[in-house]
Amino acid sequence: MATKPAALDVQEKMVEARTRRGHLEKQRIDLQGELQDMEQRARALRKQFASGDATAEAALDHLEKRMRDARRREDGLTELISEADSTFIALKREVDELTGAREQERRRQEFNRKCADATAAVDHVCSLHRALTQALGEVSFIERELRDGWGIQGAQVVEKLITIPLVNPAYELMEIEKWRAPVPSLRARSFEVFALVPPGWKNPVLNGSNGNGKAKS
Repeated sequence: MATKPAALDVQEKMVEARTRRGHLEKQRIDLQGELQDMEQRARALRKQFASGDATAEAALDHLEKRMRDARRREDGLTELISEADSTFIALKREVDELTGAREQERRRQEFNRKCADATAAVDHVCSLHRALTQALGEVSFIERELRDGWGIQGAQVVEKLITIPLVNPAYELMEIEKWRAPVPSLRARSFEVFALVPPGWKNPVLNGSNGNGKAKS
């Protein structure tokens, strides 16, 4: 059987305390009504006794005893109501503490998830950056081959196929495809990508070339 959350258990006790207070308050109100009725009868009996009605004395004594007992019961109910209020306040404070601790734990777990997301995202960026860096290095190698091996014709091809498309690749994303910064209020995070190749790299596109665009014999 699943364990009931502590905060929920305390909240149920709060409902019980509030319900008990309601019952006690109703008893006190009913008793106060009875006391008012007895006070009215007592005033009438006092007048009768003062007028010389001897029979009113015994009835008045009995009624005043009932009134004293009722007032003691009222005092007891008031104390019980005060205790119920104190219990409710203490339980509410406990719920607030438990809820706060639960919220702190939720925030801690969310923070850890965001840190893991940041690490994974940066790892992905670094992986893409390595690939893009090498890809630009390969483009630079091809550009040199075209310029050195085919002169003016090669330079014209470089301009058309390499220089123009790579002059501002973000322009097409931003102006044509309408890409936007995910958080406009923050400075966009960006960095320059250099054309580099790793040690021992061999051009996979022109593999076997002798450096002037012609295959080795």
